[in-house]
Amino acid sequence: MKGETFSLEYSQKLLIFLLLNWLIPMLCSLWHDLHDTKEQLSHFNSFFNKSSIQFIIYYIGFLALLIVIKPVALTCVSDSMMNSINETTYRNLIPFYRIACYIEDVIYNHTEISPLIQYILASILVTTPYGFYITLLFKNKGHLIRLSLFFLLPIVMEFCKHFISHQAADVEHVLLGVIGGLVGSCLFFLLNSLYNRKKRYDFLEGKTHITW
Repeated sequence: MKGETFSLEYSQKLLIFLLLNWLIPMLCSLWHDLHDTKEQLSHFNSFFNKSSIQFIIYYIGFLALLIVIKPVALTCVSDSMMNSINETTYRNLIPFYRIACYIEDVIYNHTEISPLIQYILASILVTTPYGFYITLLFKNKGHLIRLSLFFLLPIVMEFCKHFISHQAADVEHVLLGVIGGLVGSCLFFLLNSLYNRKKRYDFLEGKTHITW
């Protein structure tokens, strides 16, 4: 504090501190729960549920920020790429057309490829938590049901961007969002397999066997 004013100015990057405030205790608790053979963390399930509620509130706010203020987008780095994308109005319905235009621009105009990598990683990471929690909630359901739900959030986000922010919907964002959901699903199954191997029961399920 400086007098009656607050010296720390607001920035969207401050949201990272909120994420770290959730992520670090969660990872530490997961590690101890996974390796604690004395069952000292008897309230881990309750902690996980409450922490998940906190994260979901943060996650919803983060998605709203992406939709309204700062969407994840692949910028046009040259006039040739801009002309290729603006040739027709239906290009956003062709899967990965914008990425293909960018790769073509990298090859022929020698532009930087790092923005493309950042765009793909960011688009995938946005829906990775969604895929994790969908798999956790519907792990006993069929693969088709989970895959259908992976499409739900990216489609809703594109509709919101179109009607709220007046941005053109892009099937590329939907497909990258589904890939992010699949990555989150793989992370859940990896964590679940660690619990099966180390603790002999599924994640959050508790003991299902008798030790003599």
